[in-house]
Amino acid sequence: MGVFENLKLRLGKSLVGDLNAQQGQRINYLLDQLYWNTGENSGHDTLENNETIFGVISRLSNTFASLPVNVMTDNQDSSSGDIQEILSFKPNPTVSSFDFWARLETDRNVYGNSFALIEPDEFGQPKYLWNIPAEWVSPGLDENNNLWYEVKPTIKSIIPVNTPVWVSSYNMLHFKHIARSSKLWGISPLETLTGAIAQDNGFRDFNISELRKRDGLIVNMSGNYSKEERDVIVNNVRALARGGVLFNEQGLEISNVERKLAQTDIEKNDEITNRRIANAFNVPLTFLNVSDGGSYKSNEQLMQQFIQINLGPTVAQYESELNAKLFTRSQRDTDVHVMFDMNKLARGDTATRAQYYNIMIRNGVMTPQAAQKMEGLPVSNQAGSDLLRVSGDLYIMTDTDENRATINGKGGSTDDKLLPNESDE
Repeated sequence: MGVFENLKLRLGKSLVGDLNAQQGQRINYLLDQLYWNTGENSGHDTLENNETIFGVISRLSNTFASLPVNVMTDNQDSSSGDIQEILSFKPNPTVSSFDFWARLETDRNVYGNSFALIEPDEFGQPKYLWNIPAEWVSPGLDENNNLWYEVKPTIKSIIPVNTPVWVSSYNMLHFKHIARSSKLWGISPLETLTGAIAQDNGFRDFNISELRKRDGLIVNMSGNYSKEERDVIVNNVRALARGGVLFNEQGLEISNVERKLAQTDIEKNDEITNRRIANAFNVPLTFLNVSDGGSYKSNEQLMQQFIQINLGPTVAQYESELNAKLFTRSQRDTDVHVMFDMNKLARGDTATRAQYYNIMIRNGVMTPQAAQKMEGLPVSNQAGSDLLRVSGDLYIMTDTDENRATINGKGGSTDDKLLPNESDE
């Protein structure tokens, strides 16, 4: 049985309202078209035609898709269950986890909304996650104020889809930009940039049209010429423009019309447009490869600003939606939750990371093994490398005073209690 036939059987009334055989066929058709047809409406015109917007959305999507995602237990250890497999490795048989998260974040930044369908298994637990194009989906409330999503493919097919498929909010992940309290639909950053994009396009079109124009000429003639004589001169000048010859007669001067684009005007337009784009997407101006006039002492400071104004709130939204719809109430009561790891983005340079690990290990917060895992280094199996230590210098936290004195090579008894920074000399 194929994946789509399996999905059709698993959906049931809990997922699609008033499901019957015909609607089951539409669901099957929906996913068939989604993954095996290039279709129409493949993207947003602005994304393909504006290199600055493409660059910022590409950076946001790739950065988010690069974040490690883990299912954490109550003791903050990562889980190895089915949901962990879905989120971190294979959301569905057709895409990798990187592609899945990158597509979600791209749709969210282009359309203001992104969607993923939760396919349940025979026990009602999440089995696969499927990207659904944002332009296919419309949210709505029924008479009982239950949230449903109308999914209607825009791809032309021989199979009629006149009646849309309605998916329960419990089985649809919905990530969005900000929305008014009276709306269920997120606001697209590109919609807020309509005026800025139109102004930038108009400025560019004007510059291109000016560059395509042929240079004009000014003809200065000393003396009076008849109309016939002037016509002869004009024809000679036109022939010159096509590669002809013009005799430089006395009393006749020809010069070019000075026409040039002011570099300052181009730079000013680009600066204004870049600032508007950075504001709309809540990213530092340096993300657009433009200096913002500020000074960052390290890359760590830049990434901290990016996490505070953009990535942190985005991750919080994803975690909230995933925790609410991938886990049951009993699972959430045991503090099982999804967590995206942003630490690697804020690690800084080599010197900063070395200082960080030194402080964490010497104060009993992190083990040497944990530091090795964070750096992607081979994990040591040496005895004690998995134990927390305290400065004194670097005893195992469970060591007695006698053991600490022995480790220092001082011998001694339990009565000779030395503080970490004391000496018996």
